[in-house]
Amino acid sequence: MTGSNPLLLYGIQGGTATSVKYNNVALTKLIDILDSSSAGFQLWYLVGPTSGSNTFNTNSSGARTFLASYNGVSQSGFPDASGSDNTAGNPKSLAVTTVADNCWIAAFAMDSQGSVTQSTGTTRATEGGFAIWFDSGTPKTPAGSYTSTASWTAGSGSNKAIVCVSFAPAVGTTTSTTTSSSTSTSTSSSTSTSTSTSTTSTSSSTSTTS
Repeated sequence: MTGSNPLLLYGIQGGTATSVKYNNVALTKLIDILDSSSAGFQLWYLVGPTSGSNTFNTNSSGARTFLASYNGVSQSGFPDASGSDNTAGNPKSLAVTTVADNCWIAAFAMDSQGSVTQSTGTTRATEGGFAIWFDSGTPKTPAGSYTSTASWTAGSGSNKAIVCVSFAPAVGTTTSTTTSSSTSTSTSSSTSTSTSTSTTSTSSSTSTTS
């Protein structure tokens, strides 16, 4: 991981974790819900993770996981806003009301079946299985209510949930992102290096392992 003012986000679909660490520093659990069919769905975060190549450890099992890093994020006041919806329905939409101007909004949505697409005007970071990680792709201005939507080819009766989080920019920086996804069936440990630079637009890279 490189870049200034970083933020690390970790999403878990179809399982749970009780311990998540990056470079032996614990992440904080922000959202912990069950989807519409009682499968685990979590979002963890770490503000100001250490730069460089470091080890990521989690005891999540039987789950698909997403790991996203953002640069240029305010190192205080996280989250700017957040929310979740675990009721059945297709599509799934969730609005968050940003407090700070020029926030980014990241969304994590899941289903048990069917291909998935995200709302128009957003950037798909990565997709794995029937879950998707996407974000606003650009700062949202002015501050206010913004809606993120995920749609699946499957019907409305299958497992569905969506979570959203907004985060303010650090002063004088441009936010950028790097994401990856993986499927795990036992405790996982990995070493990862992510590099992301940006001047006026988002840069991202994705990888999937199973």
